[in-house]
Amino acid sequence: MEKVNGNPIYTVIVCSKIELKTYERIKSDGTVIRVPSSFGFVVLGSHDVFGFFHEKELAFENVKMNACDICEAYYDYAIIEEIYPGLYRPATNHWVFKYNRDTDEYIQIDEPEILKDTFNITWQSRWCD
Repeated sequence: MEKVNGNPIYTVIVCSKIELKTYERIKSDGTVIRVPSSFGFVVLGSHDVFGFFHEKELAFENVKMNACDICEAYYDYAIIEEIYPGLYRPATNHWVFKYNRDTDEYIQIDEPEILKDTFNITWQSRWCD
């Protein structure tokens, strides 16, 4: 078996929203309530993984400047996720950006609370929504 390069990659995910996935439940009195998903998945709305970089700085630079128009006038958020090689490796570091229509660039924002305990967003995005 070949030795794996231990350096991470930085994936770029774009999405139209970031919300906690919830389900409707009907209480015994008929009241409908919304409860969070037991799996903790987030709803990303329309989303895509546009690519990756080997260098964190290049990922940040390209996202911030909306390179190749990754916003596509639709994706309000971009997420950069740090992923280490290997199978079933948890990716826990990610950075969130919000698109600014006035300046046509993404601005880094504080990580939304619902993402703080979320990991492997790149892979989860296959099951979001």
